[in-house]
Amino acid sequence: MLHDFGKFSKEFQNYIGSTTGKINLDEDEFVDFKGMKGKVDHSSAGAQWVWDYCMSRGEAGQLVGQIFSLCIASHHSGLIDCLRLEGSDSFLKRMEKEDIKTHKNECIENAPADYLEKIETLLNTKLLKSVAIEINKLASLSGAGGFKQIWSFYQGLWTRMLFSCLIDADRIDSADFEYPENSRFRCISTDWSVVVNRLELAIREFQGDKPVDQLRRDISDTCKTRAEDKQGVYIP
Repeated sequence: MLHDFGKFSKEFQNYIGSTTGKINLDEDEFVDFKGMKGKVDHSSAGAQWVWDYCMSRGEAGQLVGQIFSLCIASHHSGLIDCLRLEGSDSFLKRMEKEDIKTHKNECIENAPADYLEKIETLLNTKLLKSVAIEINKLASLSGAGGFKQIWSFYQGLWTRMLFSCLIDADRIDSADFEYPENSRFRCISTDWSVVVNRLELAIREFQGDKPVDQLRRDISDTCKTRAEDKQGVYIP
C-alpha cells in the first residue's frame, strides 16, 4: 500500500497521463514523458512516511520502520546501501530528501481519506508487533550471548527476503493488469521436483568463464550442500 505512494503526486500523474495518452499534447498538464522516464521519484514518499511514523514507536518500531522504508525506497533500484564505503549514511540521506523532490506532503493530501487510516491500523494492530517478534526470534539463532554481528547478518537476510516478496508481488500485479488472461496459470498446483529440476538445468547452461562466474557457481554449490547438511542451522 505504500511502495507506490509517491504516485499520488501531480508530477507523477501528469507523467503517467501523458505517457498513456490520457493527457493530450494540447493540454497544459502534458509533459515530455520520454525525457522524464525514470526521473520522477515515486518510491521515496512512502518510505519517508513509514519511517516518520515508526520513529516514535521505540527501538523495535524504529527497526521495523527502517526495514519497511528500505524495501519501499529500493523497489526500483535494488536494495540501496545504508552505509557507503566512504562512511556516508545514504539511508538517512534518502529519508531526509527534500519534499519538493519526493512530494510526500502532497501525496498525503491527495490520498483517499481512509487510505492512510487503513495503513495505520495495519501497522498498529498487526505489523509492528508481529514483525518485531519475528526479528527478535533471530536473536536465538545468533549463538550463545546472541552475537550482535550474527544477529545483524540474519536481519539483513530477513530484510532481503521481505524485499523479494515486495518485488515479486509488484511485478505479478503489473503482469496480471497488463495480461489478465495469464493470471490463471499461477493457480496451478506444481510438483516442486519438476520446478527444481528445470532450475538446475537452466543453471547448468550458464557457461561463464570469468572468475566471478566460477565464484557464483561455488556459492550456489555451497548453499545447496549446506541446505542438505543436518548440522546446518534450521530456521522454522
